[in-house]
Amino acid sequence: MRVLIVALAVCLLAGCGAQQRSADTSTASAPPAASAPASPAGGAGTQAVAASAPKMIEALTNQKQVFECPKCGMDYDAAGTCSMDGAELVAMRVDYTCPMDHQPVAQAGHCPRCAMNARVEKTALAANATPGKP
Repeated sequence: MRVLIVALAVCLLAGCGAQQRSADTSTASAPPAASAPASPAGGAGTQAVAASAPKMIEALTNQKQVFECPKCGMDYDAAGTCSMDGAELVAMRVDYTCPMDHQPVAQAGHCPRCAMNARVEKTALAANATPGKP
């Protein structure tokens, strides 16, 4: 008798899970209604927002322009808002110079003329020089 009850419970639980999965897949494969707005909770709307959001730059290597948060100082690859505190990012020109002779260097890291690391200098660009903004 116990075996029969356990077997029946297992069958019922397996049947409920299969119905839930098929309902999820039918909803996901169904095209959205034309009049309904795109939901930001999932789907293409979220992916588009994530794709357009600026990405944080961990360490400067050879970037010539970055977008810096004026509050936390983090660098990003595109204009937008800081993911940490929501501040509007500021366009900055990046220059790499040799600390010994003060001449330009192509990238961050060791200077090709001396054993020291190149100095990274950031200069704020004018507001109208920001690409993609009027």
